Amino acid sequence: MRKVCILLHGYLGDAADFGMLPKSLKAHYDEVVICQMPGHVSIDRIYTFTFKETVEMLYEVIETYTKDSIVDLIGYSLGGVMASYLAKQYNFHKVVLISPSIKFLNFDFPKVMREYMKSVEKEYEKEEVKKTKEETKTLFKADFGYIWYRFTTRFTFSTFKTFLQFIDANNKLKEKIKAPLLVVRGELDELVPKDTVETILNSCANPIKKYIGIPMASHLFLRFSDQSETISRIIEFLNEEDQETNE
Repeated sequence: MRKVCILLHGYLGDAADFGMLPKSLKAHYDEVVICQMPGHVSIDRIYTFTFKETVEMLYEVIETYTKDSIVDLIGYSLGGVMASYLAKQYNFHKVVLISPSIKFLNFDFPKVMREYMKSVEKEYEKEEVKKTKEETKTLFKADFGYIWYRFTTRFTFSTFKTFLQFIDANNKLKEKIKAPLLVVRGELDELVPKDTVETILNSCANPIKKYIGIPMASHLFLRFSDQSETISRIIEFLNEEDQETNE
């Protein structure tokens, strides 16, 4: 059968949310599909991003490809919530959730950053400490700058309502994720708290469920940093033929 990988991007985002991941996946699939959420291609149509229209579009895409293909599903941020929502209703070969925003306010972020900086000062030499602090500053300048850009150019209260509706719909589903699951999260994610990982893993009924924490990585780590090693680990998971999967 054909192998297809479907990717779902984040709220107010686009295909660039995934960085080099889609290009890297092409060598392993017959087709790589990036679902553009309603209203996200053209900013002046962002009002079309409603729960009803988006769910109908997602169902149509999933049902089209699962008819005659082996399908892997990858979701980032809100796309991770959507992927979780779909994976509780459909059978996929593998599911990868990257920074899934089933919780989206990381109140522990200031504490996490303080502890991270203390560990850097304790473990590294003086010059390395300076370099790491500069790299971290550059990383978050890009992150917060782009988040602010998306907020000021694309945000509307109606689309934020859709964002919340997806989180609520996913969290209310009693069904479990059936497929083998990989959760990936930057350890310095400023939006998605760490306890999200445990919540997601507990929502998966499959015995194959794994977590990768990415050091010195923010919420938009795939977009703004070289994550070739992380991408390799994601692809390794997708290509694994675990005994449990084949039984």
